[in-house]
Amino acid sequence: MSHDSVPPPVDRRTSIRQAANTPVALLCESWAMLALIEDVSESGLLLLTQEPIEVGTTVQVHLLLGSHVHPPLKATASIVRSERREISTSYWTHQVALQTDHREGPWKQALDEIVQRQASLRNTDI
Repeated sequence: MSHDSVPPPVDRRTSIRQAANTPVALLCESWAMLALIEDVSESGLLLLTQEPIEVGTTVQVHLLLGSHVHPPLKATASIVRSERREISTSYWTHQVALQTDHREGPWKQALDEIVQRQASLRNTDI
């Protein structure tokens, strides 16, 4: 069996992923941190963080799309994977996968705009 035909592990998203590079705030009962969305899909997010987050932790995710967004764009999500990145010199030392459970505000519209923005950047000659 080829590697491409092996089904993904349960903690891997099977839907289409889009690069995002958008900051988010993660809030838990006892801590808060900033993270960077590496990619988005219908079911979740892959974040870059400065430290690991325990698998199974539930967090609130607040999209930081500007200095003043109404209504706030937030979701409840569960951490399904947290691992150290191989690039040891990076500011973002860990990858954390989240499965979004409950979304508030125009979440889908905001994620669609992020995807469209990234697509237009890829089509721009620099």
